[in-house]
Amino acid sequence: SMDWGLAQVVPTFGVAIATLGLSAAAASGFIEAVGPRCTGLISGICFGTGHLLAATGVYTHCLPVVIGGYGLVAGTGLGLGYVTPVGTLLRWFPDRKGMAAGMAVAGFGGGAITATALNKLCLSHFYRAPTRLGSQEEVVLQTIDGVRYTNLDGALKEVVVASAADVGTSGLEAGVYLVGSGSTGLAETFVCLGVGYMGIIALCALSFRVPQAGWAPRGWTPASAATKQFQPVVRSVSMEKAIKLPQFWYLWIGMGCNITAGLGIMSCASTIMNEVFTKALPTIVTPG
Repeated sequence: SMDWGLAQVVPTFGVAIATLGLSAAAASGFIEAVGPRCTGLISGICFGTGHLLAATGVYTHCLPVVIGGYGLVAGTGLGLGYVTPVGTLLRWFPDRKGMAAGMAVAGFGGGAITATALNKLCLSHFYRAPTRLGSQEEVVLQTIDGVRYTNLDGALKEVVVASAADVGTSGLEAGVYLVGSGSTGLAETFVCLGVGYMGIIALCALSFRVPQAGWAPRGWTPASAATKQFQPVVRSVSMEKAIKLPQFWYLWIGMGCNITAGLGIMSCASTIMNEVFTKALPTIVTPG
């Protein structure tokens, strides 16, 4: 009864994405001031620390700590880590800005493929099944203030009665289980990912370099007519002026609706697949 439901944990993803957008929008001036290497290091520290805080929240069963750690702290690291390589690549490829930005974003999104496999590996490694005391008929139960207990070695221990519907496809048997005897492995997974992400992002950040002032790719002349379309200097609008233009807000609203719809599906995609399509297409959703 104390477990978190989907409606309680999904806002964590929303907070993380909102923080990503806000931190990314606010980071442009900060990156120019301190450079991409420092920003990348801060990104790694925030992202890793957010995972460690989320692990603490899972271990202590405190959802606000999970939301604050993963949603706010890790979300800030995510935003800084998103814009830092993009801005650096645009400086190295002024003649192919679309390609540079696209490759960076593709790497950012494609990382989910690796992360999914890594998450499953860590969860399966740290998972511990709860202790089953027997069937409901075999265990003597006592109910005190709505909580079920059983006598073990002269002491009352809290237990839960799991039916066949409760255990589902988890591989467990229906029966009476000792509370606190198992582990989903989630807290340990958060710790491993946090430490790993922090180290990897820090190493990558130390490799960031920016070109010298006036540098240009070989054979590319900024002032040539053929490359005029790539020059922000020719037709540029400052951020202060851009936010006052209706075109900016039209684009912002359009992109906001687009992204909100996509991320809304992404946040529950796994649950949707399992609940909607498992019975109709079991071999696709749950391959044997």
